[in-house]
Amino acid sequence: MRSTTLPNSIALLALTTALAASSLRNNLEPTLDLLAAVLREPTFPESEWELMRSRRLLELMENEEHPTQLCYRAMDRMLYGEEWLMVSSVDRDATADAVAEVLAEVRAVGTDRPVTAEELDFARSNRVHSYPAQFEQTGYLLGQVASMWRYGLMEDWISGRLTRLRAVTLEGANAALTRHLDPDAMVVVVVGDLSAVRDSLDALGLPTVDIDRKGNLLTPMPGAEAEAETETETETETD
Repeated sequence: MRSTTLPNSIALLALTTALAASSLRNNLEPTLDLLAAVLREPTFPESEWELMRSRRLLELMENEEHPTQLCYRAMDRMLYGEEWLMVSSVDRDATADAVAEVLAEVRAVGTDRPVTAEELDFARSNRVHSYPAQFEQTGYLLGQVASMWRYGLMEDWISGRLTRLRAVTLEGANAALTRHLDPDAMVVVVVGDLSAVRDSLDALGLPTVDIDRKGNLLTPMPGAEAEAETETETETETD
């Protein structure tokens, strides 16, 4: 079992802290007293930290060996390989246009319209300035430490992240996009009212598969019918 030492500089990353509590009406006064005590003398006992970290590491160890989790990870690697994810919410009437725009942008950045210096500066600035605020929640910090342990990441994965983000160059960003992003291998998932967006999505000319909210296939996978016909012809010729 690997151990991970939390860098002392991590304390400098937290810029603000949010504190909230809920209680029954009859317990409001002692709850407010407790919040006041936490604000005036904030402490995080070493014993509680070790207990929370031990519980989290134990959960990760159990997940590593759980058959269901092993199957999920193996299936993800088989289906998606290196995963790149983009998520957005759009107006229902603009669903097809949004899909077309995303696919066009992805194809363009790898060919005739690479990432510009202005775009890189904007994205990098956003990541650098939003990163410290994520440590407002103790759970996020624990999750980062757990990831370091689980994946064998470098000891300065947390404290050195901002330095690595600032070191990204325009040439390096475009090279990474070209190397890892394959538009032809992308899978677009649209969640919404099928009857309202189906016609506009079909107009894009992309192969589609309908899935209900439980994950059941409502239509065959693209190419499945052709493969079935080929297998039937082969069997007939063999007979």
